[in-house]
Amino acid sequence: ENENENENADSDTSDEEDSSGLELVLGKASSARSAMKEGDRFTTARGSPDMHLDRVEHLLLDHASDIASSSLAGDKKLNEEGRKHDDHFAERREHGMNNKDADTSLTEGNSDFSLCRLALNQLGLFSWGGEEDLFVLAKNRRLLREVKHLDSAGACREQHKIAVIYIANQHRHNMDIVTEVEESDAFRGFVSQLGWEVNLATHDGYTGRLTTDQFPNCKLPYYATSNVEVIFHVTTRLFPAEITQLPRFGMTQSSMNGRAWRSEDLANVYKERWRHVGNDSVHVIWSESDSLYSPDLLPTRFGDVTLVIYPMTNGLFRVQVINKAKVFVSPLFDGAVVSIESLASLVRTTAINAGRVVREKEIDVPFVNTRFDCLEKISSTLTVDQSFEKLNAAVLQ
Repeated sequence: ENENENENADSDTSDEEDSSGLELVLGKASSARSAMKEGDRFTTARGSPDMHLDRVEHLLLDHASDIASSSLAGDKKLNEEGRKHDDHFAERREHGMNNKDADTSLTEGNSDFSLCRLALNQLGLFSWGGEEDLFVLAKNRRLLREVKHLDSAGACREQHKIAVIYIANQHRHNMDIVTEVEESDAFRGFVSQLGWEVNLATHDGYTGRLTTDQFPNCKLPYYATSNVEVIFHVTTRLFPAEITQLPRFGMTQSSMNGRAWRSEDLANVYKERWRHVGNDSVHVIWSESDSLYSPDLLPTRFGDVTLVIYPMTNGLFRVQVINKAKVFVSPLFDGAVVSIESLASLVRTTAINAGRVVREKEIDVPFVNTRFDCLEKISSTLTVDQSFEKLNAAVLQ
């Protein structure tokens, strides 16, 4: 019986385990028989002790055979389930490869259209329920005009352009101030702490409407966080494209080290610089002059809030706040005295807060609402009447 069971086993390992189990049972039966013979304890009316032991041994063998059969049936079931499990995962792997091939087909050619189509597919906008979020826009001049207006309304972050003007001790007129090309060490250190220096030729962030065509190789301080972008228009670092040699040695307009513009260049430099700097709503002025700054020195209808910084002999700095817009300005206030370690950060924060308040006062809406209104206008007035099914067929073909 043991040999017959071994022939029906599915593996060598299960055969060895069943054989070991049978040998164990037979061993126990043999031990029990020996003990019975020695003690002569098992007697019955119908037979001798040897007959009784034969019957016990036969029962034990039947029980062992049942155990082996159950074990083999269980092994067969486990093997069958294992094969089903492997087939299932093989099918899933094949399905995943097919999906990957489908995604690859969406980006075939690696064009901008293919990449956009892949992004829409991964976002689930091609599935049922996406008809409210995916629609076609009419491609015409009006759409291009609205998109251009959307770009001018600002990106996803709040944007500010702040003028930074340097006044040396010998400056007495606005022409002297705006066309200056030199900086003191103290002013240069202050500007370096306002933000990190960027070159407009390679800068991808906010520029405050400055272009490399107007000011080639212009390097300005730039500051940004997750929700704010700030560009600082420093007058001494804006060189118009028309002036090829900077600065030129001329006959008038002396500067601190004797260098100067030529007289015929002064008007052009002043015009190009002041056209951007003078239009900023917030001005930061570094004054090393002995006299108190007056707004009449740099007349402009902008400059709603002006922060004037005066270096003091004890190493501290006094701040004058000129508030033409009559808005709340903080954290700096008129008459504040601060140290060099906190000066740049306090000036930057105050200028950003002032620019935000002035903008909301003029347009009477928060910054983010302007861009949201542009998107709402485009989606509500420039959509094409097309079914969701036809849109999917056109995009995925």
